[in-house]
Amino acid sequence: MLDSISMQTFADFKVVISDDCSPEPIREICEPYLSDERFSYRRNIENMGGKSLVSHWNLLVDLCDTEYLIMASDDDVYSKDFLEHIDKLSNIYPDVDLLRARAQIIDGEGYVVRQDGMYLEHASQLEFMIQYEQIGNVACIANYVFKTKELKNNGGFVDYPLAWKSDTMTANLMATNGVANTKDILFDFRVSGINISSIERKDVLQKKYIASYMKDVDMTTLIGGFKQELLSKRDVYLLSVISQKHIERTVSEIGCFAVALPFVRFFDAIKHFNKKRYFKSKYEIILLWKKWLYFHTH
Repeated sequence: MLDSISMQTFADFKVVISDDCSPEPIREICEPYLSDERFSYRRNIENMGGKSLVSHWNLLVDLCDTEYLIMASDDDVYSKDFLEHIDKLSNIYPDVDLLRARAQIIDGEGYVVRQDGMYLEHASQLEFMIQYEQIGNVACIANYVFKTKELKNNGGFVDYPLAWKSDTMTANLMATNGVANTKDILFDFRVSGINISSIERKDVLQKKYIASYMKDVDMTTLIGGFKQELLSKRDVYLLSVISQKHIERTVSEIGCFAVALPFVRFFDAIKHFNKKRYFKSKYEIILLWKKWLYFHTH
């Protein structure tokens, strides 16, 4: 990741390398880059990410003094012209608070697994949200570029357990003034089998369920905040599709993550989402119970 940043064709940037009290030799790894005055290193006295990954992100948001901010991760790769494209977009669309580079997923060996769909170069908040649901989005954090002032005004990144869905929800909230998107794939998001996106332990799944539940609350509030009488007919339609897609995604995540919950909490979860009328039929609920039984007996 540091190699890919150091080779950027757009040179006016700086990097804060933040070592979250890691047992790995982070300082040693970073040392060759620190001769470049654009790169600096800091280390937390105590680990933050084990309790809240987003608290570490937001510490860095508070420290940031540049106009734009990228929350880079440790094993992803930027195209050498990533910042050059972003700079051009920021000049074309100066009013947007969020820019996004098209991305692709790579595995631990660097082979391409899947590519992003094509976003509109300039998308309204509703257009951006519906594209996330409909075009095979690659969901990650480090391909976003945030206006620092507005991110701070929004309270930083949304804090969910494991930072699961924090990227998506933060982006949705930052999209009020629209989003500028690159047409070219400029970012490789690594899913290696050892990062949190790949782990399916019971405790991890339980935390992912809590994050999905919290996101559902925030998305319901966001969707409900649009005044339909002030929207165009097209935007009213987009909002209705976003609402339905959100429900479908939430039900899917219940099936993936809530099955790891203890019986009483799983029962409460089913009651909660059934009361919200998220299930299309009793058959969906029966299937979830079968998944829960299978998970806890195998």
